[in-house]
Amino acid sequence: MIWPRLKEAKQILTPYHLLNALLSVTFLCAKGIPQICPWIFVTEAGEECAIDSREREILMFLAVIIAWKGRKATNWLHYINNIFLFSKVANIALFLRADALVGIVFLLITVAITVIVPEPVYTGPEKVTYYQGAELFVGVLLFKNFF
Repeated sequence: MIWPRLKEAKQILTPYHLLNALLSVTFLCAKGIPQICPWIFVTEAGEECAIDSREREILMFLAVIIAWKGRKATNWLHYINNIFLFSKVANIALFLRADALVGIVFLLITVAITVIVPEPVYTGPEKVTYYQGAELFVGVLLFKNFF
């Protein structure tokens, strides 16, 4: 059914997720769009402003790390947060490598957004049963087929 999925998708439509998605693709947009690249990065005369081979290697390493960490993700929201985390770290390294001043500005923007717009707290149903003392053993005996 599509309705439960739309309800889940609303969890992503928060300022935290939208700003982190923007931060995660900033370097690719800055280096990949020819009209933006000369404004942000200083290039020598005749030098092309594009992603070089070392930056491509770092981005491939990022893809491997995301795929490796994605196997351990417990749900899709955790997977997306892993993508945001490692993409921002890679973007900081890539910006610092390309231009130190731009890298420091990006780092400050990333820290400011992380502090100002924290990750939203889970507000869904809580399906946890708490046991005290001997109730645990009774609960295990009653729900043997559940475990």
